[in-house]
Amino acid sequence: MNYEFSPEVLSDTIGSIYDCAVDPGQWDTALQMIRDRMGLSFVQVLHQDYRDQAPGQPPLQRAIRTAWDDHWIGLLPTLMHKVPKIEVWMDAEIDTPISQMQLLEEADFRESEFCRTWVEPQGLRDTCNAPILRRDGQVAWLVAVSPQGRKLFDEHDRRLLGMLTPHVRRAFLISDLAAEKNRQLQLYRDMLDGVGTAVFLLGPDARLMYHNAAAEMVLTQTSCLDVRDGRIYPQSRERQAAFAEAVARACTTDELSLGYWGNGMPLPGKANEAAVAYLLPLTTSEYRHALGPGLAALFVTTAASSQPPSIEVLSALSGLTTAESRIALAIADGEATESIASRLEISIHTLRKHLSNTFDKTGQSTQVALGAYVNRLRF
Repeated sequence: MNYEFSPEVLSDTIGSIYDCAVDPGQWDTALQMIRDRMGLSFVQVLHQDYRDQAPGQPPLQRAIRTAWDDHWIGLLPTLMHKVPKIEVWMDAEIDTPISQMQLLEEADFRESEFCRTWVEPQGLRDTCNAPILRRDGQVAWLVAVSPQGRKLFDEHDRRLLGMLTPHVRRAFLISDLAAEKNRQLQLYRDMLDGVGTAVFLLGPDARLMYHNAAAEMVLTQTSCLDVRDGRIYPQSRERQAAFAEAVARACTTDELSLGYWGNGMPLPGKANEAAVAYLLPLTTSEYRHALGPGLAALFVTTAASSQPPSIEVLSALSGLTTAESRIALAIADGEATESIASRLEISIHTLRKHLSNTFDKTGQSTQVALGAYVNRLRF
């Protein structure tokens, strides 16, 4: 059986994921939608945080998941080192789902100690893991686990999960920025004025509808953002077109069109000042609309440690997928297409297809022009 997400179902699922940004209590609902629509046993977001740990200490671990037996989940940390080929999916590229049976034959997996002691007793079969975050002493994955009666994860399933990972990352990072005050939906002024993260509520054409005290500090004490004629702009001219495009997409009711846009936009200022912005659409959900007036919320952090990797930067500023950004960055660095295809272990046909999509999205027509475009957006 093939599990399909119609455009309507995909939009509903992404909308449910975005609700988690302003109400983390909605993660259970969002992950249940993924679980049920893909015929899975359970789904979880697994987050490991090394930032406040001494060298050699294990990370602080947090798991947000659908209902499953706590006894078996509790056994996992002591068995993880026995998972066959675990190092492959631990080190996989962002937004690249990898399933267990991609890495070895099912018969070989069935003979492993991990399968005999943890997988088979629960009636499980396959796992698909997709890294959604790797930065600033943090790593996180979207994990999907299938039951015995379901087919193995195939390319179609992995593509579906890959379509969701950038949206999970966006919601996870935004909810993390405002976690302390987001627990209750007594939002708008009570929440926005109390939270330490800068939040701007925007209308069409980036019109500023409301901003909290932390956002006022960004405007008055940094040079990254400016307000002119009631509209908010990046100080960097090189960022203005991408910023306007991302805001326009976030202000529509079509959340699919937002895609990778605005998911960690670096906004440089003067004298090495820098901010990173995340856009959240508000129009299609009562949870998100409870933030107050406006069609989109712009969350901004000026922490130096929050700078995202180059691939995420390019995706946020151009709407390119992770795979397309990876190829575009390589082109900008002067790498030949044959070398890129070999290094990424894809066919030259697949690379050319990605490159064609990249030309369409960026409005460039040659590799030289694409390289110049990418270098203008580099942070």
